[in-house]
Amino acid sequence: MVAEAMVSPAPPLIVDARGRDLYANGTLPGAVNAGRDPEGFLPSSSSGGLLLIVRKGASPSLKRAWVERLSAYGYTVSILNGGFEAWQAKGLPVEIPASGHVKPGSTPFTIPRGLCE
Repeated sequence: MVAEAMVSPAPPLIVDARGRDLYANGTLPGAVNAGRDPEGFLPSSSSGGLLLIVRKGASPSLKRAWVERLSAYGYTVSILNGGFEAWQAKGLPVEIPASGHVKPGSTPFTIPRGLCE
């Protein structure tokens, strides 16, 4: 079901919240990294479907924090059952993100005005 949604005309935004090291070692194709802190992650302003990847065994409170944060931005949030490990075990596509690779229009955060000026 998730694999089909990824190739649909309106695929979900895929957010990997497992941390940079795990993300760098492999993630779902097209996923953006959000680190481990839902308070520090600011998604793009568009709304729609969002697939969240969390660490296998992530606490319910962490999952709830992510869902609440992302839902507040208008996203309909789904969490990948079994995490990345289950995805990989099924032999589904995996991507090793290139260092410094950002897809145009996919940057999931904004830099507060004045922070870098």
